[in-house]
Amino acid sequence: MTETAGLGEKGNCVLCGHNGSRNGTFFTNLNQLSAGDKVKITDKKGEVHMYQVADTCIIGPYDNTVKNQSDEEILTLLTCANKGTKRFVCRCIPVKEAGDADE
Repeated sequence: MTETAGLGEKGNCVLCGHNGSRNGTFFTNLNQLSAGDKVKITDKKGEVHMYQVADTCIIGPYDNTVKNQSDEEILTLLTCANKGTKRFVCRCIPVKEAGDADE
């Protein structure tokens, strides 16, 4: 979402993706993530960003708190749930320890 922080920047970076799109998988399996799982994202420059899932939840389709900013780096992944009537949210924190980027 353009009004949120960029990937790897201080603040809350919100990335949205389709769930079950016939043109690709995108975030189809996002709802299978749980606290402690690792998330690996490669940005447009080819830089790899590693995160760990902090928590997941389901919110209403008009709940804009998902875009709230933070003083810390946060990655929020967002997709539809309940046949498009709700949104599945996955909040992640960066993993900075040496060796974690190889997982």
